[in-house]
Amino acid sequence: MTEPDFRQTITTPVAAGTSSSLQLQLTGQHDEELADADLDTVTLTLLDRKTRTVINGRDEEDVYNANGGAVDSSALLMVDLLPEDNSMLGSGYREEHVAILRWTWGGSPENRGIKQIVFPVIRPVEPVA
Repeated sequence: MTEPDFRQTITTPVAAGTSSSLQLQLTGQHDEELADADLDTVTLTLLDRKTRTVINGRDEEDVYNANGGAVDSSALLMVDLLPEDNSMLGSGYREEHVAILRWTWGGSPENRGIKQIVFPVIRPVEPVA
């Protein structure tokens, strides 16, 4: 049996100040399938990777069919990120944001999953006249 991979990296950049979305198949501790009805909680924390600063107040925010999150019957999670979620905290051209998704299921505190999704956010370059 292999250890689950807790980090996913998205290489396609998101333009700062625009909307985007994240998608994640929620599974059990050993990658077993879950259904929406199995889930108890799903939360999102959104951080700047370098400074660990929480972005747009998204600190363990409930996204289980709330706050831009939707879980379908097969436990596929879609989270819509607002322009404020993709804001740049620094003054550089590029920074990395981390979405930490946590979920529980089956009514037991031992049943919990976590996934970090790292994605680049870039500042749009002004066109040269």
